[in-house]
Amino acid sequence: MRHVIEACIAGVLIAFGASQVHAQTTQKVVDIPTRPWVTQRMLVLSPPTARAAVILMAGGHGGLQIFPNGSFNRGAENFLVRTRQLFADQGLMVAVVDAPSDRQSPP
Repeated sequence: MRHVIEACIAGVLIAFGASQVHAQTTQKVVDIPTRPWVTQRMLVLSPPTARAAVILMAGGHGGLQIFPNGSFNRGAENFLVRTRQLFADQGLMVAVVDAPSDRQSPP
C-alpha cells in the first residue's frame, strides 16, 4: 500500500508541473514503475491552474483497468470515478488511481 501512495503522490507532482502550461483541463494516463515488472497506472486531470490536488481511489479491489486513452474497462460507474471532472472543474488536479498491474484480477 505504501508503494501505491508514493506512486500516486509522485504522479500528481509530475502532472502538477505540466498543468501550469495548458489553457484547459487536460487528461493523461501516467504509468509509474513501482517495483520489478509492476507499474502503477493513474488517470490525471489537470486544470489550467490547479489550487490543490485530490487522489481518488475507487475502493474494493480497486482494479479499474485504465486504458492508455483514459477510458475504463471496469469501475466507470464508481461515484468517485464518475465525478472526477467535477473536481477538476473546481480547480483541483485529479488523480484516479488504478490497482497495481499485478493486482488487476478481482479477489
